[in-house]
Amino acid sequence: MRVFVLTALVAFFSLGQAHAQITLQDGEIKLGIGERPAVLHGVVKNQSKSATRLIGASSPAFERIELHTHTKSSDGTMRMHSVESYALPAMGSVDLKPGGHHLMLFGFTGQIGDIVGVRLSFADGRSLDIKAPTKARAKHKSNHMHKMNHEMN
Repeated sequence: MRVFVLTALVAFFSLGQAHAQITLQDGEIKLGIGERPAVLHGVVKNQSKSATRLIGASSPAFERIELHTHTKSSDGTMRMHSVESYALPAMGSVDLKPGGHHLMLFGFTGQIGDIVGVRLSFADGRSLDIKAPTKARAKHKSNHMHKMNHEMN
């Protein structure tokens, strides 16, 4: 009986550590201007010895969340498009940042300044529940965002 209890405790704490091995550093949600979607930036870190993929996200504060990235087209312009997942290497990270990988959050139901919960889902069955502050997105003096071609698949 003692061996069973000890084995169960080791398994429980190992599972907890496995989930804690994926973290989000500097997570921040910048709300869209007008009807534009919000974005989530930060660094997803995988401190485990097994690679996985970030495959989705959800939040009660948003109607839907999509994974997006930017790629350079043949004419040299940056194009945003949705993707199925991001690779998260073992002992590595994936940056969620402007002009690269990021999460697009549609249909915000809260207020500026709210701290909202977001669940990140991974291909290996792990998930990460995070809390991130919502901030107003600064208006750009240039029309940089309007010059980018956006494709939302």
